Amino acid sequence: MFENELSPGQPMPGLKSLFMILLFICLSGARAFLVGISIPVVDSGAGAFAMMGNIIIYSILALFAQVVPGILHRVFVWVRQSQASTAFYLHLYFWGGLPLHVISFLLGPEAAVFSFLPDLLLITVYKIGLSLFAQPSGDG
Repeated sequence: MFENELSPGQPMPGLKSLFMILLFICLSGARAFLVGISIPVVDSGAGAFAMMGNIIIYSILALFAQVVPGILHRVFVWVRQSQASTAFYLHLYFWGGLPLHVISFLLGPEAAVFSFLPDLLLITVYKIGLSLFAQPSGDG
């Protein structure tokens, strides 16, 4: 899972680390924003100003709940000067989102649906990417 040496032609660990952090934040931000949008749907009696405040507050809270464990792990990997596999980051993303999913289920079905949308999109893109870039196993 971890590589300690860099072979010739392999990209620098710092660039991959930066890319993985940005990707993690973008995916987590999408999930947090969707959950933040779904909160006012559950509480439809709130005014427009209160709804905007709820969206911002819940999005920020959900984003921090999702991103902080991943960034802490990424810093740990950087300190070790190692690289983690993409599959490991997918697992970290899903398990890191587990508290957010539980909160979403407690808030109601709308929040739960919005919480899972980025996950379904990520799984779909990942599976398509695997099928497109899979190496043939035989000679012909």
